[in-house]
Amino acid sequence: MERYKEEVIRVLIEAGANGLPVRKISCHVFNACNSFFFPISPDDVHLYVRSYLYRTSLIPNSEVIRIKRGRYKINPQNIMVKLAKQSLLNKLEVAEQKAMVRESSDNSLCLF
Repeated sequence: MERYKEEVIRVLIEAGANGLPVRKISCHVFNACNSFFFPISPDDVHLYVRSYLYRTSLIPNSEVIRIKRGRYKINPQNIMVKLAKQSLLNKLEVAEQKAMVRESSDNSLCLF
């Protein structure tokens, strides 16, 4: 369930100021967390995402705020959101650095 929360925050960060409806957030979370070996139900994911967004948006100064019925976005004033963005950027930078190391490694054969 912690993975679902991370994916919800990641999707809402990418969505920006316009936010997303619950159905689209659920679809993104389902696609990110579903696998061949550990299949999950789309209805279970939607139910969890919907209840998580509703509960979280009721907390004052939470990371998720409700725009209108069924549509949510990230609260830009929340410090945890800023930390989550920074964490996401750090993960992207590490992935880019690993890709650069793979590309620059010498794969030529030794003659002797």
